[in-house]
Amino acid sequence: MRISFAFLLATLPYLAAATNDAGSQIYEFPLKSTNVLPTVPPPSVFNYSTPFLPPSVNLSTAKTTPFHVYHPDFHTIIGPSPRLSVVWSNPEYAAAHEAPVFHEGSNALFFAANAGAPLGRSGKDRSNVVWRMSVDEAVEVARDVALDGEGDYVGGNVTLVEVPNEGNVLENVNGGANYRGQLVFMTEGRGDSIPSGISVTNPEAPYNSTGTLILNNFFGRQFNSLNDVAYHRPTGDLFFTDVTYGFTQDFRPSPGLPNQVYRYNETSGLVSVVADGFSMPNGICFSPDARTAYVADTGLVMRDRDPTRPATIYAFDVLDDGRFENRRTFAFVDSVVPDGVHTDSNGNLYAGIGDGVVVYNPHGILLGKIFTGPPGSANFIWAKGGKLFILAETKVYLAEIAAEGDRVCES
Repeated sequence: MRISFAFLLATLPYLAAATNDAGSQIYEFPLKSTNVLPTVPPPSVFNYSTPFLPPSVNLSTAKTTPFHVYHPDFHTIIGPSPRLSVVWSNPEYAAAHEAPVFHEGSNALFFAANAGAPLGRSGKDRSNVVWRMSVDEAVEVARDVALDGEGDYVGGNVTLVEVPNEGNVLENVNGGANYRGQLVFMTEGRGDSIPSGISVTNPEAPYNSTGTLILNNFFGRQFNSLNDVAYHRPTGDLFFTDVTYGFTQDFRPSPGLPNQVYRYNETSGLVSVVADGFSMPNGICFSPDARTAYVADTGLVMRDRDPTRPATIYAFDVLDDGRFENRRTFAFVDSVVPDGVHTDSNGNLYAGIGDGVVVYNPHGILLGKIFTGPPGSANFIWAKGGKLFILAETKVYLAEIAAEGDRVCES
């Protein structure tokens, strides 16, 4: 590991604050000492987009010990020697934003570039790209890292392989999941004539040559911009969210439906609404026992960036027949909004937010954060063996921790 002497001197006070041995990436966040601050700036100075750190800690030093412990139970999740490494980066391309899916058979990770964003090289005139990454190669890259000037432990660059978009079935992909041995992707579409839809793609080369569009309308009406998807094991159905981000990012027409959560049964073809009343329903997942559904609402990041809108995760009871009931607030995040959500095998909920990945226990108690700093992580996904891949726009991080992902990621 190569660390400059000057950078080490600058970070010594922060590293000493960690309660573990030298070289640890764990930081015991002093929550109690931050309850009363010397000054509390107005919202125009400090708001949802500003990472919260103790007054004596700056951003780069916070990243050198990225496993921030808010509750003792977080140690069980991360283990005694967690590691966070950058395994891919390109400051000029937001290739790592949405739709992460882990395919166990090929030990590969799939994800999509930022749809509708200039740095994602996509929008109304050009679709984003779905990429494939080898997990084995990423693990190898993470074996030899160097601490850079931003506080990241950086390895080499994993090779990304483009998944072809044949027949326009992967137009501006924004969500993904494993589905009956294949990959299912939520597509936002482009313009008036390429509607939003659901596509199923073979995870093995040549990938999209077997791609199949299985849904592109709700009783003849175009969806707004299909966003995220979760597979429900007991029923075998897909549950997905639909929002208006394609319209707000100027590559989709005016909305024709409310922002809602839908259910799709491939056997009967029935599409139904299971929940509404959201500002911008986004990430969705189920607990390991499939009895609880979690839906993230990213209403804060609409065009006007109104901080009084939701940055909230809601929980629902899931009945035996797949219906949702008993909506309740599960958590409100401290940094920007919660986007992608997934659970580990013990039912703890992880959410990608504006400065990393935050972790709650099943009762909504904040346990800790894997801190990447802005722009944070919209999405992430589990691979096998306690490997958590975090998409951070222009970077992909590999977190190696004790917890294991819920096996639904490999269904």
